[in-house]
Amino acid sequence: MTLTSVHAPEVVQGKVMGLSQSMGSFAWVIVPIMGGLTGAKDIRFFYPVAAFLMGVGLALLFFEKRKQRA
Repeated sequence: MTLTSVHAPEVVQGKVMGLSQSMGSFAWVIVPIMGGLTGAKDIRFFYPVAAFLMGVGLALLFFEKRKQRA
C-alpha cells in the first residue's frame, strides 16, 4: 500500500488505493476457488497450474512495464 500511495498523484490517490485494495480482495476470493477446482481434478496438477498462473501474471507485469516505457 505504501508503494501505491507514494507513486499515485494526489488527485487520484484515493481511487488508485481503492482499486488496489479491490484487486487484492478479488484475488483472495479467486485463488482458493481455482486451487480447489485444480485439486479436485487431480492433486498432482496443483503446483504446475500455480506455477503457470504465476508465470502468466509475471508476463503481464513485464509487458505492462515495457509498454509504459515506450
